[in-house]
Amino acid sequence: MKLEKAKKALIIILVLVLVIFINTRCSNYSITHKYIENIRPELRPGDIIIERTDWRISNPLYPGFWKHSFIYTGTLTEMDEYFNGSKVINGSVSEYLREKMPEVYEAYTEKYGEYEANMIESKHLHVRIGPIEDYAQSDYLGVLRPKLSNDVKLRAILKALSFAGKFYDLLFDYSDNSTLACSEIVYHSYREDNNPGGLNFRLAKILWVNALLPNDIAKCLALENDSGQCRLEFIAFLDPDTGLENTTNRSAFSESWKRPSFTIVDGTALK
Repeated sequence: MKLEKAKKALIIILVLVLVIFINTRCSNYSITHKYIENIRPELRPGDIIIERTDWRISNPLYPGFWKHSFIYTGTLTEMDEYFNGSKVINGSVSEYLREKMPEVYEAYTEKYGEYEANMIESKHLHVRIGPIEDYAQSDYLGVLRPKLSNDVKLRAILKALSFAGKFYDLLFDYSDNSTLACSEIVYHSYREDNNPGGLNFRLAKILWVNALLPNDIAKCLALENDSGQCRLEFIAFLDPDTGLENTTNRSAFSESWKRPSFTIVDGTALK
């Protein structure tokens, strides 16, 4: 029995390595560094980013148009300035991370070419910290801002950073955050029962699991449901279909969740 489980695990790992290799080597992004650099001044710590890359082999496994989500944390300098005076911690964010999360602090002080770390996501088998300029290259990208207090956002970021280095959740088990898929980071960091005053995202039933779908994040904003379920503000949309220079097309973003996308599973938490 143990041998059979080991064989299955090995097959899954080999398939994932192959997928990552193909995804990495065969990329031809519409949204490159320069377009992400253009919206960087508009981003704030705590922003939720959703994205789609057309060629990803894993796309059919995620219902809807949008496939990936992560949290923009900002650089150490941005966090220190944005959360200056917060009652969540004593002192600056950089001081807190240096003392309480030294490995996370090291990741933020590392240089990534010409960029600095400013985001956290679960991708490529683990939860990683790095620069949005590199990591968010894709084909479509949307920026949403939780309409919450800075203290709530800081608690969300610190929670997300506590996941750094954990393995990717292949089972999408939201009841156990020892491993995490991409939207699990957003869900567990902002969920109201963990973070008072936070968000109350609904989980969709997909096959045998309940999950927060990136497409539902976009759909929720489009439905303008402010009853405690979403509380999100539109910030930017990088859309090659309407022109990547026009980043403020809210109407196009509001309709984006309806765009066709081939999937082998279907589902939504929002009717």
